[in-house]
Amino acid sequence: FRTGHPPERLRMLMPEQDFGLMLYDFAGVRIGRQHLSEVVPSKFFHYLELGLPVLVSPELQAVAALVRRHDLGLVVPRSRVSRLAALLHTHIRRYPAWIRNLESFRTRFSMSQQVAGLESWYQDLARIT
Repeated sequence: FRTGHPPERLRMLMPEQDFGLMLYDFAGVRIGRQHLSEVVPSKFFHYLELGLPVLVSPELQAVAALVRRHDLGLVVPRSRVSRLAALLHTHIRRYPAWIRNLESFRTRFSMSQQVAGLESWYQDLARIT
């Protein structure tokens, strides 16, 4: 078992990465559809913290939906993986927008923002009861 690293240390360990890869060959994998539709692996959050646009398989439905909704990278079907370099070349002008979107997403969904929202919700709830 290896211990984790804080985000600033991760950035130092992976300074030259351009994308976070979540591309998998799901052929023959026996994972329930519900699991794939709901799970968001911790690796996704590491990539967000590193500011890396994500390349994700559509089978990881929850992550793919986040990537699409917030424009955080590309959802890449298995049929296009063999031509990934060409696919990235056609989308390379979007890279700066992906970086900006990642920063915005991290700010909007940061723990401090979420806690503040929950505190406000509980205060509103306390006033009602």
